[in-house]
Order: sequence, then C-alpha cells, then structure tokens
Amino acid sequence: MNRIFFLLLIGCFFVGTTVCPAVLITFDPGNYVGKYSVAGGARVMGVQAFDLADGNHVVDMGSAIGGSLVSITVDEGAGTVTSLNPVAASTSGATMTFNNVDIVIDPNAYTLPYLVTAFDAQQFTGEQTFTLVPSIDYILDNGTSRGVPAGGTLDSFLVFNVGATGDVGSTEPAAMTGVGNRGELNTTLVTIDPTTYGGGYQVGSMAGFSGVQELHLVTETLNFVGLGGIAETTIEVGVNSVTPASATLNIVEEDHDFLFSAVPEPTRGLLMMAGLTGVALMRHRRVS
Repeated sequence: MNRIFFLLLIGCFFVGTTVCPAVLITFDPGNYVGKYSVAGGARVMGVQAFDLADGNHVVDMGSAIGGSLVSITVDEGAGTVTSLNPVAASTSGATMTFNNVDIVIDPNAYTLPYLVTAFDAQQFTGEQTFTLVPSIDYILDNGTSRGVPAGGTLDSFLVFNVGATGDVGSTEPAAMTGVGNRGELNTTLVTIDPTTYGGGYQVGSMAGFSGVQELHLVTETLNFVGLGGIAETTIEVGVNSVTPASATLNIVEEDHDFLFSAVPEPTRGLLMMAGLTGVALMRHRRVS
C-alpha cells in the first residue's frame, strides 16, 4: 500500500492533481454571501465542493491578504478536513462550515460609495450590515480603488478585523473607529474648487459634481478627483489636511486649476459659535 501511495504522489507531481490522493471537501458559508477561494482557485460563492489532496491548504475569505486566510488540513486516510482557525470555521468530517457574525459599517458623514473587497466591485452607501467570517481581516475601499501613487504615502483602502464575537477593530484608527460590532468611518471636510472649469467632475467613484463642493472624505485615504479617462488627479486626505493644495487638469486642451483645502473641525466649531454669537448680538441691538 505504501508503494502504491508513493507512486500516486509521483504521478501527481508529473501529471497533475487529478491522480493525487484526494478528498472531496465541502465548504458551507452559511449566510455569508461574500466571495471566498480555496487553495488558490477562483473566487466562488455559496456551498461548494472541491477535491483536495492530502495535506495543508488555505481558504481565502475574499481580501487576498495574510489576515484573510484560514489554514486547513486534509487527511486523505480519514477522509476529513480540519480547520486550524476554529473561530473562523468549524469542521466535521469532510465539511467546513463558516462561523458567521453580523457587523455594521457606519460611514457617518461620508456619502460617497464604498467597497468591501469580499463583495468584489459591489458599491455600498450609507450604513450597512454585513455577515462576515470572524477572526479575519477585511478591506474597505473608499471607491477610488488606487494604491499608493509615486511620491505618495496613502492608498484608498483600510484594513479592519472582525473578532470572535463580531467586535470590529481597525489597523488605521484615523480612518475607522471600532465600537463594538460597528466600524465607524472618520472623515475630514474637504473643499474642492474647480475655479475656471464649469463642467462636471468625479470624486471617488461618484460622478455628477460641479462647481465648488464641500465633501466629507475618509481621513487618511487617497481620493480620486477628475474626469475618468480624460483628466484626473488624486488627493491625500489627512486629519484636517489635504495634499496637494492644487492640481492642474487639462480638459479639452484647456488647463484648469482645481484647489483643495480642508476645514479643520475646531475651526468649523469656532465659526459656528461666532455665527451664533453674531446673530445674538444683532438681535440684541435690534431689541435695544
């Protein structure tokens, strides 16, 4: 028997996995409707079954980063699979079942679409409840879907973790704050002034803006501004800051300067108080 098993392994190396000792393993995601992949295969949804060779494999929960992987061990002799992360997934016989929890993403003042990579390119707006696998890292993108540009420091996404009981933690607390099972986005109010350009432009993945706009953008992220495929730039939004302060976009052979600035939160509060004080003084003078 050992000699036969050895010959099968040699055949697996030269011919492919179809002749390897394998076990048909079933993956049951329950009410998790995001994507996952098994042993480096295609992204799939729902209940799936795969022939897996004896040994160790990984299941990716949709984000393709180290923290989104669940390691499993297949025992060809026993016909079983074992999860090495029992918080994320439990196993019985040849079936692996995801242990799901519900979490809430609250964008607060951020009104533009955002993405959670486990759900591919599906866009979300407003507060959303997601059923996710615990003890796993996920990626939220602000809709720009860009990495760090040359000479830059920020990209357009953040990584958050879902704990065993659904607690949300963020690796970038300036961008997201975890409060129990809620991930709350933090924003900076940004003024976008297209100056001489009177047409429409896009911010993140949302088009249809024109003129001067004040938008709450996710803090410590990279954001797209421009006309897709024609002229564009990116801005890095920090805590009460925007970089660069301006960019020149060539639109239909004409240069237009776009200006960017942040209104710091304390300043906005002082301005509001000053405005209310001014109104009170005017009313006092009228009464007098």
